[in-house]
Amino acid sequence: MGNNKELMKVCVICGDRATGYNFNAVCCESCKAFFRRNASKYDNFKCHFEGNCKIDLVSRKFCKKCRLKKCFDVGMKKEWILNDEQKQLRRTKIEENRKKRKNSDSDSEKSNDTKDNNNNNNSPISDTDHSTIIVDFLDLSPSSASTTPKRFNGDFDGSIEIMCKNLLNYRNRPSDNIHESVYQKTAEFEMSVIPIARPIDELTEKFNDLEINRLVELLNATHKLKSPEVPITSEAMTIEDGCKVWRFKVEQEIHKMIKMSKVLESFQKMCENDQIALMKYGCIEIFCMRLTMNYNFEREQWTYVTDDSSSTIMKLDLLRSAKYELYRAYKRFLDKIRPEWESDTIILDLLTAIILFNPDRPNLMYREMVKLQQHIYMYLLQRYLYMRYPTKFESKTKFLKLMSTLIDLHVIKEIHVTNCLRNDRDQISPLLREVCDVDDNINNNINQLWN
Repeated sequence: MGNNKELMKVCVICGDRATGYNFNAVCCESCKAFFRRNASKYDNFKCHFEGNCKIDLVSRKFCKKCRLKKCFDVGMKKEWILNDEQKQLRRTKIEENRKKRKNSDSDSEKSNDTKDNNNNNNSPISDTDHSTIIVDFLDLSPSSASTTPKRFNGDFDGSIEIMCKNLLNYRNRPSDNIHESVYQKTAEFEMSVIPIARPIDELTEKFNDLEINRLVELLNATHKLKSPEVPITSEAMTIEDGCKVWRFKVEQEIHKMIKMSKVLESFQKMCENDQIALMKYGCIEIFCMRLTMNYNFEREQWTYVTDDSSSTIMKLDLLRSAKYELYRAYKRFLDKIRPEWESDTIILDLLTAIILFNPDRPNLMYREMVKLQQHIYMYLLQRYLYMRYPTKFESKTKFLKLMSTLIDLHVIKEIHVTNCLRNDRDQISPLLREVCDVDDNINNNINQLWN
């Protein structure tokens, strides 16, 4: 009981029990309603006690001026208050999305039923067998790939172009603007019960034993992703050369990521199906994010270490000729993450775990278990930033901006996968075919990987 009480969230305005993350602050239902009713009336209120009233559970109703002032001081935003028309619009969108998801799930089930029947009657190798490429690397049994993934069927009806256009509409937002989904994810994280978490007012400048153990385990795991410092021996001069280097390097790093995952006890405790899904759908985002460590921001170029004695440089400008605005997506991501990570590899290591344990990946069986692990690493990142930066406001802002870069990474990943599907299908390896969900009938190379 004592631990539950310590983990209980409190309103940052009056100290009452908080009910959620409202208008950009953790607050109780009373302060939430007060702010919604009075946010635009600040100039109408008057304080009779020199403007420094103490606001707590007992006195919060005594002075509206000081209570509202404290609401603004802790970061509550009146522009987040919706009018009746906006509320109705939001309800309509939620209902539409709910219907779309329901229809999508229904169509997916019908499609999978049809596919299963076709595979049972016609195909000598099933989708379950096809997933064995990743199963083998993870040292899992083939039965773990029991969930049939959605695959690309080779028909381009414009859906990929539409998908990329929708994703890249996000780039039109100001680069310092934090996406609403980041606030929502952070709010859910703030209100969750995390086994190793401590109340913010008890945080010191040191990690406790539980936090240290988790962080040390992660750092030992991500050490397997480190690349040696080797001389530059070549440069990718065309986009075709750059794609070849990228494909070679990403497959090389996937093998390292699988070794990394085996060091994480929490990953090993996941069921085999979820291990496959998390690695399959997260590896490209992890790879693209960690490339930041090999990026020269002054010269705007990456260094791809290809082996123990050679490396290849690729300039960002080379991506201008890539399709689906890959250059803009990378440029936006790099511009956003540069001032936030400040060459601190620990931050990227923690982001690696946050990306890996993404509960929104397809085909997961135990999403809540995955979400718990992601929240633990989000807590460690928040905790680390709190220790590193002088004010809570600065560390919280850093945290939100770093989490916002993960949306840009998802855009980059989708563009890379699209390019693989449309332009490079005949040039990618069986492992990348599996990661990108490329469905074809050439099984010889896959069979060789099984043997």
